[in-house]
Amino acid sequence: MSGKPVLFVPKSFTGDKYVFSYEKLYRDVIIPLYKERERRTKGSRFVVHYKNGRSHVLGNALREEYPCTKYVILDFVKKYDSVYREYKDSIIN
Repeated sequence: MSGKPVLFVPKSFTGDKYVFSYEKLYRDVIIPLYKERERRTKGSRFVVHYKNGRSHVLGNALREEYPCTKYVILDFVKKYDSVYREYKDSIIN
């Protein structure tokens, strides 16, 4: 052993369900934010414009460009730290 104390936590404190997960962050925050960003970007390859004036962001193509990986999520947290903290605070409270 390393001589450091070991802390035992009761199972009732840890719980069975995770409130916060990276998949939920990706689905609820990252993709909607990137969709809105692409919608505002002129000439985005992820936006389709229809004859009636509507536009649509191609979510599947966006998910291919920004897959749900730790690198994409870490990059998001670095770029949008305030958005991440706001989301985290809303889950905790």
